[in-house]
Amino acid sequence: MEGVEDAWGAGDSCAVPDLTQPGQLTGPSAQHAVRQARRLADNIVASLRNEPLVDYRHKYAGSVASLGLHKGVAQVYGIKLKGWPAWFMHRTYHLSRVPTLNRKFRVVADWTLALFFKREIVSLGSISMPFHEFEAAAGVVEASGADRAHEAAARAAVGDRASSDDRSAG
Repeated sequence: MEGVEDAWGAGDSCAVPDLTQPGQLTGPSAQHAVRQARRLADNIVASLRNEPLVDYRHKYAGSVASLGLHKGVAQVYGIKLKGWPAWFMHRTYHLSRVPTLNRKFRVVADWTLALFFKREIVSLGSISMPFHEFEAAAGVVEASGADRAHEAAARAAVGDRASSDDRSAG
């Protein structure tokens, strides 16, 4: 950090100069944050060993994005893809960023099961109106009949657990 001795910074909360584009800053993304953290750690070690520091420079490899189930867009090293190949590339890239082999296997298992089974309908309700539950809880909107039924079922389940806890305690 200019003007401050022995201060270091990286990630999306820091204004890190983009040395590949003078006058610009790197974007506040996880991709930059992870790479900057690696460079920062190496530079801290180099500093402690009185070795030269290395500037953070990134090379733009491209972008990938999922557009829903089995659809996506990608531009990697100048090559444009769309549809299933781009979706697969998006998934593959993000899988490569998952830490530990154990977690990678769990993610692949989940994705593989999702290929053969329908989506869970329990989670689909929040997709169309993600803030509805919060607004209903805050009293901004009136809960629908389905919401009231869901809440009643949840209360009943909690009540069933509470009454079974009471029986087991006695």
